[in-house]
Amino acid sequence: MIHGYGKNDPRLREVLASTEVIADPELNKLYPDKFPARVTITLKNGASFAETVLFPKGDPQDPLSAAEIEAKFRENVSATFTPGRTDKLLRAIHSLTEARNVDAVSALLHG
Repeated sequence: MIHGYGKNDPRLREVLASTEVIADPELNKLYPDKFPARVTITLKNGASFAETVLFPKGDPQDPLSAAEIEAKFRENVSATFTPGRTDKLLRAIHSLTEARNVDAVSALLHG
């Protein structure tokens, strides 16, 4: 799933079909000190919008918040675990610092 769109979502497929990836030599020069990317969206009427980032979200220079980490976790396990089981797993993970062992997490992962 890509930000709420399933990989076979026709809207996502339409956008991907009109997507072109072009290497930018100026941005490439910044690597490996930075990991830059630029997205330019050009509308049918010719208007365009661009955004450049030097570090991807989740990089140590642009870390995810606790809420973003939890949302990403939930998205990544959604095909395997029910929401209830995911909630239990998150509670078990958050309480690991007080736990004597990892049995609760292990049981939820394998149960």
